[in-house]
Amino acid sequence: EYERAEELALLTAAAGDSSILWVLMYTREDAGLRQQAEELARKAVSCGCNGPVADLARKRERAGEYERAEELALLAADAGNPSILVSVARRREEASDHRLAEDLARRAADAGNSSVLVELVQARELAGEYEHAEDLARHAADAGNLLAVNYLVQVRERAGEYERAEELARHAAHGGNPGVLAAFADRREVAGDHQRAEKVFRTLADLGSSQALADVARLLEVAGDHDAAEALARQSAAVANYRPAVELARIQEAAGDHERAEALARLAADAGGSGALAELARRREQAGNHERAEGLARQAADAGDGDVLVELAQKREASGDEDRAEVLFRQAADASEVRRAAFIQRWPDGLDPDGTPASPWS
Repeated sequence: EYERAEELALLTAAAGDSSILWVLMYTREDAGLRQQAEELARKAVSCGCNGPVADLARKRERAGEYERAEELALLAADAGNPSILVSVARRREEASDHRLAEDLARRAADAGNSSVLVELVQARELAGEYEHAEDLARHAADAGNLLAVNYLVQVRERAGEYERAEELARHAAHGGNPGVLAAFADRREVAGDHQRAEKVFRTLADLGSSQALADVARLLEVAGDHDAAEALARQSAAVANYRPAVELARIQEAAGDHERAEALARLAADAGGSGALAELARRREQAGNHERAEGLARQAADAGDGDVLVELAQKREASGDEDRAEVLFRQAADASEVRRAAFIQRWPDGLDPDGTPASPWS
């Protein structure tokens, strides 16, 4: 009762158990009933089971029946299994059937597996087919795979073709993948091509990258345009982007302009980036300027980052300056809404409203 057996096999496959379906398919295949085997595999796809049709595609490929293999592989890919399509594409490339290999690779990428498309990008590039390689890379990028585009961008850079490299990176960025463009800008900055780097960072900022504005501010500062750099930091802080101010604070601190570094750190803190004040406090402490370190730590705590104030209190305590440690611990406790382990260790029962340690609960 072949029809009844097939019906039951499809029902069990739809319920999640495809074992019977595989047995029936191979029974027909082994008996030479290839058309019936393929038909059963096609029916399995409609039940949510793509394994049998993928397996038949592999078998047809090994037998040299490439058209049949391609047809079955496409069916498997459409059903959510592009891996067999990748396998067939690789075999077609090895057989120098490049057109079909590329077509299959594109389809595999569209179905969620762009690995072979990246391989073909590299192969076409090495063969000197640059425009062809770029076309494939764009398809890979559109499918969400940045490896191919990143590879081409760096190849173009090494060849000195910066306009072409930038164009490829921009294509990926405007497609929703700005990472390649950011990496390109970083490399241009390291290479000393600051004008191009700044232009690209501004593009990234337009695409929504808050870090890119910090990069622009850094380049302006390095170029000696201090007023423009600080203006950008202030404009960014006004819209709650503290990164440019943090970047400039670090540059000024490294340059020894501590006053300007602190002013920029306060600007960052006002925009929500208290970490810059905390960082400067730690630097002042390391330099032995304990008074200034404590002042900056208090400002950081007031801005929401009390960690460095606690760190300084613990250092004072470790050095035997218990009175100063007590003051700093209390300032940290007043500035922090979170009851830290350090506070609990020092005042296990907390503090009374008047600031004295609370008595143990009975």
